[in-house]
Amino acid sequence: MRKEIGNITIKMKSSKKKIIDIISRESGMYDLCGVVKTVRQTKGPTIFMITDGSSMMECSGFVGPGKRAYPEIAEDSLVDVTIIISQNKDRIRREIQSISKVSDSSKDAILEKIAVEVKNNSKISNVDFLVESKNLDALKNKMEKVASIIKQAIVEGSPIYLRHHADTDGYVGALALEQVILKLIERYNAGDSDAVYKYYNRTPSKAPFYEYVDVLRDVADATKSKNRFGQKIPLVLLVDNGSTDEDILSIKKAKHYGLKVVVIDHHKPGKIVEGKCAVDEFVDAHVNPYLTGADKNLTAGMLGVEIARLLGDVKDPFVLCALAGVGDHSKCAEFDQYLKKSGKSVEYLNKISLLVDFEAYYLRFMTDSTVVSDIIYGDEKLVELLYAEISKKIEEQKTVCSHYMDVKELKSAVFMTLDLDLTTRRGEFPPAGKTIGIAHELVIEKYPGKMIVSVGFGPDFVTIRATSDAEEKGFDVNKIVSDLKSLMPYSACDGGGHEVAGSIKFVAGAKDEVLKAIKDVVFGL
Repeated sequence: MRKEIGNITIKMKSSKKKIIDIISRESGMYDLCGVVKTVRQTKGPTIFMITDGSSMMECSGFVGPGKRAYPEIAEDSLVDVTIIISQNKDRIRREIQSISKVSDSSKDAILEKIAVEVKNNSKISNVDFLVESKNLDALKNKMEKVASIIKQAIVEGSPIYLRHHADTDGYVGALALEQVILKLIERYNAGDSDAVYKYYNRTPSKAPFYEYVDVLRDVADATKSKNRFGQKIPLVLLVDNGSTDEDILSIKKAKHYGLKVVVIDHHKPGKIVEGKCAVDEFVDAHVNPYLTGADKNLTAGMLGVEIARLLGDVKDPFVLCALAGVGDHSKCAEFDQYLKKSGKSVEYLNKISLLVDFEAYYLRFMTDSTVVSDIIYGDEKLVELLYAEISKKIEEQKTVCSHYMDVKELKSAVFMTLDLDLTTRRGEFPPAGKTIGIAHELVIEKYPGKMIVSVGFGPDFVTIRATSDAEEKGFDVNKIVSDLKSLMPYSACDGGGHEVAGSIKFVAGAKDEVLKAIKDVVFGL
């Protein structure tokens, strides 16, 4: 059967279809049944977002410019709809011919059918990990829970806000997840060409924790999108941050406004009791190797890649995992396997990691689109172009560090300090954190086999790097922060990170006392 709509001839379809089966460029009249997720009034038609569990689709009702069509149909209404899909040049139109609420007698059975469809579509892939690992096996249930929450959010039309640490490890985990998330959003919103912009946002964070300013933005964006466009409350996905006490206030704020929060991290979360830490009380799911007896060497990037693979295919997963390990100086059996299977050298991956740091520094809080992924996935011309210039900056900074750093050779260790305020240039790469890393490597080269602790300081902060043998002797940045809070409550100390790499903030008046306290820790190793 055919019908003329203006100059367009369409085919008539009578039996009810799933939304996923009718979203196409083929014109036609279709019957479907679904739940109205959102209703949005424009200056022209009224836009209804409808889902039947298989996918979502926007269709329009028009009774006059800016007038509410079908006012009896509200959000969460279960409806029978007849729509006409037509195409004029490159524009696809989905217009409601008729829409009515489903009778109460049929409602429960149809809702149950939709729930089953959602459940089936929320299932994750059953794939083996990329490498053999008891540590990954121990985390499997937690990883599957995170993957299921992500997929369910996509199927149900909840936006995803992905926030990640702006370093190599954070970018690797985030970009691996982004690959599969975007594909799934397109799959379950096939009738909406703008779906990825509506339902996904990724933002890097300079701090290795969920900063309060970030949660304020997330809550504000979520509230605005809900009020203006009828969007559902989002899922916040934290990668390479989220596990520590510093994250709790922001997570509690997000939860107060109804946002879901899941965490993929490898920072030491503090005291663990029966496999749980402080943040577990507030988050919807939490993956961290410390919760199952492993440590920071199983990085957030590696975990992010493995979780992403539960949702879909990831490009070059071995390379990504190896890069994450190189970026965070991982030393574990998993990293060795990823590196071997990646086919890449540590030297090459170090080069890529340096370029990611460079790009991340100048991107700051901007969403980078493909800028970082182009580097990670080996745009060789771009890599060589940038690396040649960045190498000059690094060599220059090495000269600066060699001249100004203060090195004390102790009986059991080497203690190096560097005034970062006097040895970095504001707004230029390398920044303070990278500079202390450069200086630390210089000391390691000069004193091979020695235990080394390097402290870079500014007026109200220190950033610390130490060799792994210092950790074996009990050196832990997080413990130093805890002790300083107890010993000097007037210093307003805060911070942390990994055991041998982290930062501490304090009021400027406490700088000399904080430096002395850290020195005493090192001298006591």
